[in-house]
Amino acid sequence: MKKWFLGLLAAALLSGCAGNAGNTQTADEIAQALDTQGLTGTVETASQSRIQTLIGTPYAYTTEDGAQIGVFVYEDADAAQADAACVSADGFGYNREGADGTGYNIRTSWADAPHFYRKDNIILRYIGNDADVLTALEAVCGAQFAGSAAE
Repeated sequence: MKKWFLGLLAAALLSGCAGNAGNTQTADEIAQALDTQGLTGTVETASQSRIQTLIGTPYAYTTEDGAQIGVFVYEDADAAQADAACVSADGFGYNREGADGTGYNIRTSWADAPHFYRKDNIILRYIGNDADVLTALEAVCGAQFAGSAAE
């Protein structure tokens, strides 16, 4: 009885630890995944904008055709999910509440339709309507969590 209980306890603890961490990806791994979906591009470190909304470490994936995808890498999936929850459903707003009750709310105008995707610890932001890019993003990440409907 004692061995069974200790085994069950150990399994529960180990599964709990693994469940919180989730899979983690790097910007290069996401770029490789997009490349396998027919896009060809490069990834490089991007600079933080003056008004930074998404708080992950920013990278830019640029396709040979010039499409740019913002890649934001977080410590873990929970951090990415928490930041994703700050993006409005239409992709034009960002609302971050601080633990002390302060925060900020930003509305923006994009040059084209915004699309936001999340895969594990990464958020991808694509502004545009290129069908090949949208198809590749959905194949790698699943359905977008915020943004405009694909045209």
